[in-house]
Amino acid sequence: MDFEHAIKMDVRNNPIVRELDQARQRELWRSMLIGGALVGVVLFSLWQRFSVMRTATEIETVQRELAQALEEQRRLTLEVEQLSAPARIEKLAIGLHMVHADRATTRIIVRPAELARGEQARTAVPTQIAARVAVAAEAHR
Repeated sequence: MDFEHAIKMDVRNNPIVRELDQARQRELWRSMLIGGALVGVVLFSLWQRFSVMRTATEIETVQRELAQALEEQRRLTLEVEQLSAPARIEKLAIGLHMVHADRATTRIIVRPAELARGEQARTAVPTQIAARVAVAAEAHR
């Protein structure tokens, strides 16, 4: 029974307290700093690489948009040239019953509004624009 009594008896052991090993703590912090520095260098390198890749993608996109804009400009310039061709304009004018202007056609002189009211022009030579107008009404009758 002594054996049972020894097992059941509550024996309180004082916890063992270890002292911190200062050399080991310094080594642990040094390892942590070196590891953190390596992680920082790797993250910085990856950030630079992704930044270059993103910039290259943006450059390709802008170049593609520029090519499309140049193609659109070329197409619109061609369209303007076609629409402003003298032969086309003459054909449309004839379709509207207009006639060719010649020297015998009425001559209109366009002057600045100041001269029309009788005031003197500020410049020595008044600006005049001569335009020949075809009389389409007479051609219709």
